[in-house]
Amino acid sequence: MKIRVLIAEDSESIRKWYQYALEQAEDIELLPMATNGYETMALAAQYHPDVLILDIEMECRDAGIYAGSQIMKTLPETKIIMLTVYDDDETIFRSYEMGAVDYLIKDASIEQVLEAIRDAYHGTSPIRQDVAQKLRDEFRRLKQKEHTLMTSMQMVQQLSATECSIAVMLCEGMSRKEICQHRVIEMSTVKTHIRNILQKFHLKSTSQLVEFVHSENLLPLLRMCDKEEHHPNGQAAKEKLTDGQSDNQGQEPDL
Repeated sequence: MKIRVLIAEDSESIRKWYQYALEQAEDIELLPMATNGYETMALAAQYHPDVLILDIEMECRDAGIYAGSQIMKTLPETKIIMLTVYDDDETIFRSYEMGAVDYLIKDASIEQVLEAIRDAYHGTSPIRQDVAQKLRDEFRRLKQKEHTLMTSMQMVQQLSATECSIAVMLCEGMSRKEICQHRVIEMSTVKTHIRNILQKFHLKSTSQLVEFVHSENLLPLLRMCDKEEHHPNGQAAKEKLTDGQSDNQGQEPDL
């Protein structure tokens, strides 16, 4: 039984080259070829190919990815090999995420194309050495990102609701004076809260705090932690009492 192959490629010259390449193999049957994503989905539904060689960029940048994802829903047994010009990480990850079993660079040799088709059909498509390295690098990046996120969440969880609120206002560009007016509290109280925030984040200045929050995308998390209103009378009185206690203890440093 021959391997039934559907090719989707918008370039006529590349289609003709693949036609020539596949005609060299007695065990492969070339089905009618598609020139865009919609034709690909229609021909796949009609012919149920064993292997689909699918160009990523056709009528639009993501045409191949979209067509492939739709075909996988109705024809999960079809093996998809993505065809691309660039051997970049994003393209490879998106292809595998969509369900492709392999990918080919458009300048691949006839031998490489035929080998990829046969491996896909028999379910023996290898994880290429360069892909394996990319996957290892991505795994390390995700683990580092996970570690950083967990550390940042632990820092945020140490903040009180008031400290979260003040941190949000600082990151939104409000000055200390504006925070005082907004929360109806004394400057020394604001400085005390800022000092506590910096200590919990192990930072030395508000500029470092703002940069860190934005770089780690912590602003949404800080807003979630800020459950109280900005002007509750009870909170304002409590903060003024705290401010009075701070004044008795001595002047706060200029933060």
